[in-house]
Parts: sequence; C-alpha cells; structure tokens
Amino acid sequence: MIKIPKRPLFRNPIFAAFFLIIFLLLPFVYSLETGGWRLRFIFVYPYLILISILIFFKIKFNKKDKKLNLNCEAIETEINSIQEDIRNKKALADALSAKLKRYAQLKDFTDKLTSVVFLEDTANIVLAHSIALMSDFDSCILYLIDPKTYELNCFLSKSKVGAIVKSKKGDIFDYWVLKKMQPLLVEDVNKDFRFDVTRIGEEELRGINSLIIAPLLTYNKIIGILRIDSSRVCNFSQEDLRLLVTLSDLSAAAIENAILYKHSLDLAIRDGLTGLYLKKYFLERLEEELQRTSIKKGHLSLVMVDIDKFKDFNDKFGHIAGDLVLQTVSKELVAVGGREGNIVCRFGGEEFIIFFVDTDKDKAIRIAEDLRKSIKSKEIVLRRKSSRITISLGVVGCPEDGFELEDLMRKVDSLLYQAKRTGRDKVCFLEK
Repeated sequence: MIKIPKRPLFRNPIFAAFFLIIFLLLPFVYSLETGGWRLRFIFVYPYLILISILIFFKIKFNKKDKKLNLNCEAIETEINSIQEDIRNKKALADALSAKLKRYAQLKDFTDKLTSVVFLEDTANIVLAHSIALMSDFDSCILYLIDPKTYELNCFLSKSKVGAIVKSKKGDIFDYWVLKKMQPLLVEDVNKDFRFDVTRIGEEELRGINSLIIAPLLTYNKIIGILRIDSSRVCNFSQEDLRLLVTLSDLSAAAIENAILYKHSLDLAIRDGLTGLYLKKYFLERLEEELQRTSIKKGHLSLVMVDIDKFKDFNDKFGHIAGDLVLQTVSKELVAVGGREGNIVCRFGGEEFIIFFVDTDKDKAIRIAEDLRKSIKSKEIVLRRKSSRITISLGVVGCPEDGFELEDLMRKVDSLLYQAKRTGRDKVCFLEK
C-alpha cells in the first residue's frame, strides 16, 4: 500500500493561520483592557475577514486532498496491478524455463535412443531418463509383453534403496493399462474406486501409495508399459503423466526397433525350427572357448547327438511329424545343456552338438548317458500312434582328447558314427 506523505507543519496553512490569529488576538485583548469600542471594531473586522478566508481555503484544500487521495488510490491500484503482472510473468518465465529444461532433456533422450540398437541398452536409457525427469520416485519398471502368452514380463527395473520390485508379471494397475491402452494416474491407491487393492498382497504392493503408468504404443499395438511408483500420496500430477506419456511414445518406437534388431540377429545365428544356434556361430564360440580353456588350463567337453532312424519318422508320418521329433529332442537338449556358457547347436539335419564349459570328460559322459535315457523314456504321439525316440551320442573332452578345434570335431564325429554303426542308442567315447 502507498503511504501519503504528511505535509510539514510550517507549510500547513491552518497552522500558519493559527499563529496569525494569536498574533492579532494580542492587540484585541489589549483593547478590551484599555476600553474603546472603535478600537475593538478595528480588530474584530479583520478577524471576520480572516475567518472567511480561512473557511474558503479550508474548503479548497479539502477538495485538493480528496483529489490527491483519489489519484494516490488510482496509482496504488495501478502499481498493485503491475506487481501482480510481474509476478505472473515471473511464474510464466519460471514455468517456461522448466519446460525448456525438460525439452532439452527430451532432446538428449532422443539423441541417445537413436545411438543404440540393442534392447538392453535402449531399456537402460529409457529408465534412466524417466527417473531423471521425475522429482521423486521409489521404483521405475519397464514391462514388455510376451508375444506368445500376451503377459507382462518385467524386463528391467530400477529402485531406491529399500524398494524391492517383486511383481515380475504386473498387477491390477498394469493390466488395467494393458486392457484400456490408456495412461493411468493413481494419486492414492487406497482411495481409488477403480481398483480393489485387497486383491494385491502387501508384499507385492510394497508400500506403494501413488503411481503413474504409460503404455508403449506402436501403430495402435501395445508392446509394453512404463511405470513409476512412489510411497508418497499424491506424489504425481497430470503434468508428470503427460511427460511420461511423451517419454513412452518416444521409447515405444526405439524399443520395437531394438526387438526387431534382436530378432534379426537371432535369425542369423539360430535355427528357425528348433531355436538352437546354427553351425557357424557354434564353431566361432567353440574356438573362443577352447582358447580360454587352454589359457586357464580348465576343461571343456563336446557331445554330438544324432536321432536314430530319423528318416523312418519322415517316411512313415511325414515331415510335420519329423519336425515335431526335432523340436522334442531340442527341448531336451536345452534342458540339459542350456546352462549359461554352454552352447546347444543344430549341426545339420537331425544332428546336434553341445559344448559344456568347465566340464571334464567324465562328467560329460554321465550327462550324455542321462540325456540318452531321458529321451528314450519319452513317449511321443505321431498321428495318434505312440512312438519312442532314441539317440546316439559321441563324447570328447579337452584337454583329455586334444586342444585343436578340427581335431576334436573329427574325433567326436567319428565317435558318433561308431555309436550308430554298433547298434545305436548308445554313448561312445575314447577310452583312457
């Protein structure tokens, strides 16, 4: 508020008139004491004139004061309006500055997305920037959809210390987004009428009180969801949700491209029917592992497998049945030899080969024998007829049977055919 300055006493006309009256009053008092009516009249007449003048100036000064007060109030209102306008513009400038900062982060985000092709790298960039753009969070989760089962799978998650993500398949909030294909903001999970949190266990809810979720959409197809949780109630706003939707829109295309790139790589190194690695990739990896084994003075074993009388399955039941036999054997091979570091390969036709890292020859022989028994015990139905599969196996070990790739491959191939020539359904290896 504006303060109207007070007029100094010596400049106030009322104060000056007061002193003038006092000055003239002294002779009038003196005339009363000395007598004489003429002398009194002489002094009274100027007083009357002076009082009239004072009344006139008083009225005039009152009008000026009112006008001045009105002007001051108008100026004060204008100043307050200007100050309010300045505050609004400052708030707008701050908001624009924050938006520019976020847009700069989004540009950096898109630049990084275009610089990577692998799915793991893309997912890490998406989660890192989602966290950086949010003021507060407890966990950030990227779910991707399994194209076969159409279920959500937790591909990558990041959380603060003490926040543990245990829901690997998603919960009612995630499947709401999956079904509606719409973003979701829940300010308080315990008060949102759309969801019954009693269906979620305390362990899975893990102290979540608010969350935002955005779907990853490409051409009206959902490939996953991006979710951020917080233990605080009303921690996220509509602006946060809009930002997460923008992130998910940018991420969806990059993630789909990464998935397609991974699929194309798999097609280059994996067999389309069985999903096992192809011969070229297998031999490259085997050579690397042989070098590592030689340097570390460790062990490596090779097991070559051939399906007995596979041509009979094709001739009797057709190629579709033959494919089913190949897939059945492949699953058993992966179950036995699919441990990290091992490679299971479809070597060609009905032949398969596995290398086992850090595995000596004796252990490999036992694994091969267990594999032979396991496949033989399985019953497979082909065209409503029950059949059984048998396999022949050859086993070599490094360093027991050599270090050179070509030498080991020649020996294991020879042992496999020895098993087939000597009756099939057996494991052959070089005696010590």
